[in-house]
Amino acid sequence: MASVIQKTVQNGKMKVNNVELYYEVHGEGDAIIFIQGTAVNLNIWNSQIDFFSDKHKVIAYDVRGQGKSDKPLGEYSIQIFANDLYALMRGLKLEKATIVGHSNAGLLPPCSP
Repeated sequence: MASVIQKTVQNGKMKVNNVELYYEVHGEGDAIIFIQGTAVNLNIWNSQIDFFSDKHKVIAYDVRGQGKSDKPLGEYSIQIFANDLYALMRGLKLEKATIVGHSNAGLLPPCSP
């Protein structure tokens, strides 16, 4: 059974690279960003958000084409996802974060600008 998240600090959509990404921020402290893989949404991370948000700022977001984020026509690539991650971090004023990726999202950190 999934945990109930009770400490949402912030949620909404942020315009990055011509798409709006849905994101949630929970807790405070050093940042951890959870990124889902294909065909799921950020709710895949609910148990991890619940656990880590006691001591960390936990960010989860729906990558373009998934969940509550925009689903534009056109190319989707690891580099585009990495650019979106970088822009989201800038928009949230994060200089650094621990990145946790599921499935193909695990390829993002080395590609980020």
